[in-house]
Amino acid sequence: WDDLWLNESFASWSEGRILSEAKPAWGETVERVLERSRALDADSLVSARRIRQPIDSEDDIVNAFDGITYGKGSSVLAMTETWLGADVFQRGVRRYLAAHARGNATGQDFLAALSAEAGKDVSGVLASFLDQGGAPLISASLECGADGARVKLAQSRFLPLGSSGNAAAVRWKVPLCVRYASQGAPERECTVLESETALLPLPKAKGCPAWVLPNADGAGYYRSALDARMLGRLLSSDNHALTRPERVALLGDVTALVNNGTMPAADALGLVPGLAGEKDRLVFNASQEVVGLLNPVLLSERGREARQRFLRELYGARARALGLVPRANEDDDTITKFSVAPETGALTPAGEAVLAFNSPGMYRGHDLGDGDVAAQLGAQRGHARVGDAAGDHVGVGGQVRVAVEGEPVHGDSPGDPDADRADLALGACKPILPACGVRIGRQPDPGAPLDA
Repeated sequence: WDDLWLNESFASWSEGRILSEAKPAWGETVERVLERSRALDADSLVSARRIRQPIDSEDDIVNAFDGITYGKGSSVLAMTETWLGADVFQRGVRRYLAAHARGNATGQDFLAALSAEAGKDVSGVLASFLDQGGAPLISASLECGADGARVKLAQSRFLPLGSSGNAAAVRWKVPLCVRYASQGAPERECTVLESETALLPLPKAKGCPAWVLPNADGAGYYRSALDARMLGRLLSSDNHALTRPERVALLGDVTALVNNGTMPAADALGLVPGLAGEKDRLVFNASQEVVGLLNPVLLSERGREARQRFLRELYGARARALGLVPRANEDDDTITKFSVAPETGALTPAGEAVLAFNSPGMYRGHDLGDGDVAAQLGAQRGHARVGDAAGDHVGVGGQVRVAVEGEPVHGDSPGDPDADRADLALGACKPILPACGVRIGRQPDPGAPLDA
């Protein structure tokens, strides 16, 4: 039972490995870095379990089937595969399985098989992740001088804001690769960071690289920290050198660093304009985690108004260009984009409204004006028009509220705006959005339940 992770972590790792090769379009490589980020969040607590946690009671068995075993365990295996190389890792796994077929084995048996194929002892690196809780934060800064370019690396424990843990009390042996800009294709340099700080030379750099990425492929099980200027270069829509998993992993780190107080929120939000034109759906959606740092509940009225302007200026024109109804020959990335739009619309000024919906395979929300609504929805009920959206609240999960005024139909009482809204939902939305469960109604209080 102590090495339960050998079953469960491998199951999660192999599932992703198979899917990434069999169905690359499904984005499993991005799901891997998202799972890694979720595991890192859980692992930041000082009470976090170890992967290889001794089992002393039946309760310990139940506790072992958790995100640390599955998420962290599979992420550490993926990191090990990248560090050793896919071929070496595969041979190590085969050696381990052949030696212990139809028998019992331990984690040490597995590490011994990997070490034999790698030609070096891997147990020290892996034990630092298997036998202690927590995860490292790797800070990286680029230094350029007469001796060439190099990256200064530092490690500490990643802890949540207000934690009583000691960030300097734990050390890991961290296998990491740094990717950096070069005159041709990007280059990479790899090392194992064992000390608190280290310098990693970039011998293939021609001059001072325009950018460095301290977690190549998003494969490392650690949070990474860079200065705001370097993050801006890495995450700009104009930078096509980073892979999709790298960008999603980096955005997850940015959000985590703001939440734990390491990075100023203003620096993180300064990255958002560079991502507003992002065409990749998964990267765009990851950027919305950064946008979500602007929690309206925590803002003053003036702050909420500023948030409204910020979102509308960033996404309004693009949402209008996207339109309400999917067009012929649109790809999946276009159809499922703009999860931010309901939040954008929740704060639209008077005279505008939002229709957002969530049906199988799509999630599109739109900040629309009167003419757009009349053209795309109101044509089915010529009397419908957009009214004052002030005070209306837009929900998610297929529940939408839009301020609408219209003439009474089907015997509704004249002047009953709620009845008119309900009629618009049934008469105009259903033909376009079958089985979406759209509900429209007035909700002056944004904190009220989504059942009006």
